[in-house]
This record gives sequence, C-alpha cells and structure tokens, in this order.
Amino acid sequence: MIASRLDLKNAIFFSENRIMNLNELKIETAKFFKKAPDNNVLNFILSKKAILVEGDAEYILLNEFYNYLTGDEPYNNNVSIISCGGKTFKRYLEIAKLLNKKVVVITDNDHDYENNITKTYSDFRSDNVEIFADKDNLNHTFEVSLYKYNGSFIDSYLANASMTNGVQSYMLNNKAESAFRLLCLFTDENPDTNLEKFKIPPYIEEAIQWITG
Repeated sequence: MIASRLDLKNAIFFSENRIMNLNELKIETAKFFKKAPDNNVLNFILSKKAILVEGDAEYILLNEFYNYLTGDEPYNNNVSIISCGGKTFKRYLEIAKLLNKKVVVITDNDHDYENNITKTYSDFRSDNVEIFADKDNLNHTFEVSLYKYNGSFIDSYLANASMTNGVQSYMLNNKAESAFRLLCLFTDENPDTNLEKFKIPPYIEEAIQWITG
C-alpha cells in the first residue's frame, strides 16, 4: 500500500527468484494505483499467475468453480483470484506485460463480444494473457450466463415468493447476495445441490483450463 501511494514506477519488488521493477509503467497507470482504495495490486504483482474477474459475484463463486474443476485450491497452484472491475483490467494487464506474468481475464461481453472483448483487448492478448467472456451476446453478463445453463437448478433452489420479477431479475439486481446463496448451496453437503448438478458456463471452464495449462 505504501509503495503504490509513492508511485509504483519507483518501486522495486524482491521475490525468491528475481528482482522486478515497474519503471516503464505508464504515468497514468501509476497515478491510478496511487488512488486505488485497496491492495489488490500488491497481490497481483506478487502472484505467479492471476485470474482477474469483474465483480463480487464472480469473486465469490470462482474459487469454488476452480476447486471443482481442478481438484485443488487456487493458492496451491500459485494462482491469485482478484476482483478489480472491468474498467481497470487494462491497468493490471499493463503491469502483467512488464512482469511477463500469466493472467486470464474473466469478464462480461455487455451485449457486444466483438467490440468489447475482441477489439478492446487486441493489444493485450499474448502467450501470457488471455481474455474469456461468453461469446453469445444474449448472455451479456455473468448472472445471465449462470441462469442460461442452470435455469431449472436455480429456479428450484434459489427462488422464493419475494422474487416477483423472477429469479434472473433478482440475480441481476442482487449480484453478490445471489452468488453467496449459490455458494451456500454448493457447500452445504447436500448431494442434490453440489456442483455435479450445476453447469459451470463454458467460458469460465475454458479460462480455468487456460490458466492451469
């Protein structure tokens, strides 16, 4: 936190195997992290691999998805999961470029995969950086994708009488809460609600396979 406030361009980071500096960081990005309200950037810099997600809902569920798909915890594979918001992905990816860090971004297509994913991140994709989002523009956000592949499951176990506009509407308006409720279902030792009964959206599966490959 102190280093980021003093300007990351002037910081030197020591790890077991190397010494790193960010003196080539763009001035605008260094200024951004001076004002950032958390220490995510420190976790990111010190991680060997990172998964960047867009919001709290993805952050809440991704560790469980990762564990189910790989049979292990992310930290055991030197993978950090960081929620940094879609508008700040490029700031982190600029650091990733300088440090040659393996990073995957999991994000929403916001109704336009071609413009918001393919074109927006064309300068950042490399052997060490990849971006994953649902390619179907109708599945424009994380919650819509979850519901698309698991409508019956979610209706059966998440719906209640107060959700007068439907479960998907509730999920979109209460993203963190609905993600937490799903997490509780997955981890309550009920065989009917574990992740074997749930379809993790393919783009998230692909992202996890990519970062662990």
